[in-house]
Amino acid sequence: MLKRIYLYCLTATLMLSYYSCSEKETTKIPNSDTESSINENDPVIQRILKAGFKKEEIVAFKDYYMVQGDIMFDKKDTVSRGVHTEQGMSDYLVVYGMRTINVYLAGGFSSINLDGPLNDVIRAYNDIGSELKFVRVYSQAQAHISIVRNDGLEPNVCGAAGFPSPAGKPYGTVNISESTLTGNNLANALQLTQLLAHEMGHCIGLRHTNYLALFEPTPRPIPNSPTSDPFSVMNGNSCGKEWFGFPFFDQMAVQFMYAPTNTSIPSILSPGQTLTQGQFIRSSDYRFTLVMQTDGNLALYHFNQPIWGSGTHGDPSINRCVMQTDGNLVLYDANNVGRWSTGTHRYPGGSLTLQPDGNLVIYQNGVSRWSSNTCCR
Repeated sequence: MLKRIYLYCLTATLMLSYYSCSEKETTKIPNSDTESSINENDPVIQRILKAGFKKEEIVAFKDYYMVQGDIMFDKKDTVSRGVHTEQGMSDYLVVYGMRTINVYLAGGFSSINLDGPLNDVIRAYNDIGSELKFVRVYSQAQAHISIVRNDGLEPNVCGAAGFPSPAGKPYGTVNISESTLTGNNLANALQLTQLLAHEMGHCIGLRHTNYLALFEPTPRPIPNSPTSDPFSVMNGNSCGKEWFGFPFFDQMAVQFMYAPTNTSIPSILSPGQTLTQGQFIRSSDYRFTLVMQTDGNLALYHFNQPIWGSGTHGDPSINRCVMQTDGNLVLYDANNVGRWSTGTHRYPGGSLTLQPDGNLVIYQNGVSRWSSNTCCR
């Protein structure tokens, strides 16, 4: 997504200082529909609006909608669900069966060489040590992500991509504007490597680290990561920045989103333990995840699909889930007021278990006292 040239008004030491200090270009995008043609009954449009984007920001192309110049939503991704509100990730991630990702570099580039930069980016992602594995392929038929030339992006946008689909596939296309890169002398090897790392990050679900400064909707948080990081590869408005590798918090973000299967992630919330916003437990087979969302909802997912929730979404003041020693599972808000519970306070020592069959169960001495009734998948 975002690789718009950022317009600085500083000194001549900044490589883009010859640009004027203006707001986002308002030039109409060629071959795009107008805002007035946006159908608010379209489920993809509804998902975009629920995510916090404004109708006047949406531009329709043949196969996708675009907002803020470079955030792409595939028109085929019509599945809708509740929207979640550090460094952040998108609502959907790449599911387990698709985490070996084939990347293809299409032809059509005449003045820039992306071959070496792509190899460097693939190596850097694989060196993070996450569950993901990127593989370079040389046939588009084998590709999960294709890197293509697209000079029809908005003015001063270097590249654009999208987020994983509701079905858990990585976003399939990284669009690169060769004309923008060459026309503004932004095509050295380090700049191209940075650009590809950024756009491929979006394809696997990474949002902009500096979303606050860009006035973008709040993403799902990545625990223990900062709300700003000047070194992040995932900062938006950074076209022309050079590659110096993934900094610590970028690596931590990918490891959190795609923890390797040999990483210990608990499937049990024991008496006295708490999940704060963004924290989760996961079934032992990695198919099911229970997460305390930033929108106040405690939600259970089968891969990317929600199958149960506490029904408390829309109130971000609900910030923690506590497995109490009396056996009750309780959601508390910032004022320490209980807002939802399982009503199991008469079963001291009870613990919460997320089972491999998808059922969420509170057990006391081996006896089931409460469940989400989401077995068996």
